Amino acid sequence: MNGRTSELIGSLYEHFVLRDVVYAAGGALVLGSAKYAWDGDVWSGADYVSKSVPLFLLFLVAAYFVGLLVQEGLTFLKVVKTAAALPVDYEEEEIVRWKISKVYGRRTLAGIERTIFLKQVGSTIGASAFISYYILLANAFLDKRVLDVPVVIAMAVVTLVCIGENRCKLRQQSESYRRLLGNIAEGVAGGATHTTGS
Repeated sequence: MNGRTSELIGSLYEHFVLRDVVYAAGGALVLGSAKYAWDGDVWSGADYVSKSVPLFLLFLVAAYFVGLLVQEGLTFLKVVKTAAALPVDYEEEEIVRWKISKVYGRRTLAGIERTIFLKQVGSTIGASAFISYYILLANAFLDKRVLDVPVVIAMAVVTLVCIGENRCKLRQQSESYRRLLGNIAEGVAGGATHTTGS
């Protein structure tokens, strides 16, 4: 397997497999919170879906779509953000990334892709925790149940941390685009490398 093939496989893995795992994890958080709000027992649900492979796969598919829809919905409401600010004269992010890869090399683009992945984790898990937080609160008030304070606080902390990470990595991604493409425009990019923080 040559270097280009391994690079392509690695890129596909990072762009699709890891992203889909994050969607499924976010959806599982929402579904688990709903189950906990319903009867206070998440583990019985986990035990049930793990008894057969088809049922487990069905749960993963459901969790994937729940995670995706929750993130898209809260992105629309601007609770989380996914679109980086592109420099002037650039309308498509793929063109920006292609140009950075061509001028600076794959290593620099890989640093940006790590930032994008962390931004994705923040947006998906943050959005899912946000919805889960309100599911738990609504259940306590509507059903007059005792509020499980530690669980609600934990969900609030996860929400704040993940949404904070989402905003931080989005700013970092936008700044990397602006700086790298600015260097290209000024003719000072030759051979320079840049990696964004993780």
